[in-house]
Amino acid sequence: MAFMTSMLSASEVPTSTAWSADTLRIVCSNLFAVERTERGGFNTLVSMPEEGNLLYSLAQKHELFLDYLVDHCGFDISTLPNTEDSVELNRAFHERLRGHAELNACLLPVLTGYLKKQGITVRDVAATTLDTSAWTWAEVMPLASRFVYIDGRDSARQLQTHVCTGENGVVAYSERKNVWVEAMVFEAIMNDLFSEDSQIYPEFLSFAKSVNLVATSDDSTTAVLQVREAMFGLVEKSAVFKNVINEAYTNMSYLIPLKISE
Repeated sequence: MAFMTSMLSASEVPTSTAWSADTLRIVCSNLFAVERTERGGFNTLVSMPEEGNLLYSLAQKHELFLDYLVDHCGFDISTLPNTEDSVELNRAFHERLRGHAELNACLLPVLTGYLKKQGITVRDVAATTLDTSAWTWAEVMPLASRFVYIDGRDSARQLQTHVCTGENGVVAYSERKNVWVEAMVFEAIMNDLFSEDSQIYPEFLSFAKSVNLVATSDDSTTAVLQVREAMFGLVEKSAVFKNVINEAYTNMSYLIPLKISE
């Protein structure tokens, strides 16, 4: 996941209060960019609009949410042309984004919700093919816990833990999943962890001490699995984690085309 920014000019965003579905797809694709990595691969990133641009608030407040969606909605970035020309690379990227059914089903409802709040309607947008049925917090929190991932423990019993979109417990999670819920949860946790008055970080430190006592096996692999599952259980039941995620959901519910309730 990349958090670099480029600039989306005001001229690339229509000023009318009624957009067509084709316009929405073009604007949606232009909200993202791709770059080559030092190892020859690709990174996607949110193309940050200029301040004052209609989409600036969306990208500035929800960069992590948007970046998670574009990375987890079925678009195979490895199929892009092997070129060092960034203009040609992004032209191909945008063309494929606009024609990618699963990605549009994921992203267009988010932009439609955002534009509606700005007083803009979008004509002829097909209903999303993704599941929009309601969720409960009893379903959200087990999924949310999988982002707090213990991947190792050293000889001094110090835990190696991270919150990440790549290596985490979400992929292996066999219960109900939804990419909008995942993106919202990830952004909520990351934003809180990097805030000066983080609520989650002290809770996490307390949990780390507790789960270290759970490992009874002398085998390091088994011990890591034991503390990992223990951490999942504590986060799942944590009122602090739930409150942080619930606050994020309340503030961005207009972007997410499903409801979460008790």
